Amino acid sequence: MGVSIYAHSANPAGRWHLLKDHLAAVGALAKEHAGAAPWSDEAALAGLLHDLGKYAERFQARLQGKDAGLDHWSQGAWVALSQHRAIADALAIQGHHIGLQRGGSSALCGIAPDKLAVRHPQNLQLSDSDTDRLVQRAQADGIQLDKPPTTAISLQGSFAQAVAAMLDVRLLFSCLVDADFLDTEAHFDGDAKGKRPRVAGPALDAQAGLDALNRYMSERIRAGTQAETQVLAAREALWRASGNAAPAAPGVFTLTAPTGSGKTLAMLRFALEHAATHNLKRIVLAVPFLTVIEQAAREYRQVFADFPDNFVLEHHSLAGLGEESEKRDAEGMQVRQRRLLAENWDAPIVLTTNVQLLESLFSNRPSSCRKLHNLMEAVILFDEAQSLPEFLKPILGALNLLTCHYGVTVLLSTATLPALARQEYFDPRISIAGLDGVRELMQSGPHVDDPDELYRDLRRVRVRLPADWRARTGWEDFATELAAHPSVLAIVNTRRHAATLHALLPKGTLHLSALLILSTSPLKAIWYLMELA
Repeated sequence: MGVSIYAHSANPAGRWHLLKDHLAAVGALAKEHAGAAPWSDEAALAGLLHDLGKYAERFQARLQGKDAGLDHWSQGAWVALSQHRAIADALAIQGHHIGLQRGGSSALCGIAPDKLAVRHPQNLQLSDSDTDRLVQRAQADGIQLDKPPTTAISLQGSFAQAVAAMLDVRLLFSCLVDADFLDTEAHFDGDAKGKRPRVAGPALDAQAGLDALNRYMSERIRAGTQAETQVLAAREALWRASGNAAPAAPGVFTLTAPTGSGKTLAMLRFALEHAATHNLKRIVLAVPFLTVIEQAAREYRQVFADFPDNFVLEHHSLAGLGEESEKRDAEGMQVRQRRLLAENWDAPIVLTTNVQLLESLFSNRPSSCRKLHNLMEAVILFDEAQSLPEFLKPILGALNLLTCHYGVTVLLSTATLPALARQEYFDPRISIAGLDGVRELMQSGPHVDDPDELYRDLRRVRVRLPADWRARTGWEDFATELAAHPSVLAIVNTRRHAATLHALLPKGTLHLSALLILSTSPLKAIWYLMELA
């Protein structure tokens, strides 16, 4: 083997990427991502071992286009497991190309080189099955593979301990994957003299953000409002309550307030003031609906109009970030930088969807998980929290663990909060219990003795159930009652119900459906509505 051993082929400037430089950089960056986590040294070791198989002659030949179909990662995973008892490292290294795999003892034993040489799950060949030889070459190349002082994560114990271990593994996996992506990206974007600095977002200046929000409230919201006095008083009560609660210790909070009370900006005030008090790193707003997230983004951008680019970062399907598979020269620099930051949420304020956030917590794909480590020491805001998916037990379990072990604060905001803190729904033998130590923001305000007062002040509609509503079972009776009104809106549960009811109503009755708009062109949709009319 030659003197120079490479991790990646030449970049556009003709510079090859030395393997020792890549391993050292990924190890250092993974440790940096881990921050104060007790497994930060494990993360560093994962970075040093993740491409150990590239020390093989066959892989160096592959870089020259003379070989193919090679597994260069399983050797490092096996060394982490067999020599260092670093189970989390083994899973992270194994998964950084193929996704996180099962962590049971039988699955872990399956990464032994002698077993992979006989039958490889991906039908690949090991670049070299002699891990001792690969370790010797790494050490000769200046790579020090010291055992981390923190022992490997145990997969034994209760269900709760297993879930906690899962989150630790996923966070370490996120640190490794993101470090690998960033260093590889820096190489291929580099010039002939070396790598270009990695793309990084600005730091969160929470106090400056809070000052900007207060100015926005004074100059734009309060000065321009035409709301009634009673509504203004209710909004001010919510605003004060969010500030009063902000100094509290990190943990789980709820904000239960009716529509129109100003929750969007009150949540932002709490997050900024809370982050400033506890030196938290970023704010993540998760929303279930794209229309709501776009409204919030417009308002946030007005608040922080004078802040650096990418202070507020949107990550959702309508954000215009471009496809992750696009070629580098197919994107403008500004769009490319925004996309790179969105891939790992390296921004002070991130606006995203519930799907993106929960995929980071539960997906096994490297591209989804690489942003997960940036949730540590963050404020996570869930707007419209009543729309969290039905798999509440694992979601609440993961949120509990983030708040208990990684300095995260979670705020769940809604007008109709489900009973997420109730314990009787959760069996501790098979699930994590409901959220622990939940604190309601409105109990920090003037409505402590009567929290329902805020709802009375902002009441817009009155719901009245007919006395005989339980006796109404037939669609025909319902259609007859609707037809008696000159103008009426009926909302039903399913598309099948809508079709059944529409068929019973007089000709000209309009049937409105999101499926109709999504499945046709706007012109066809307008034509269809005109036909119905």
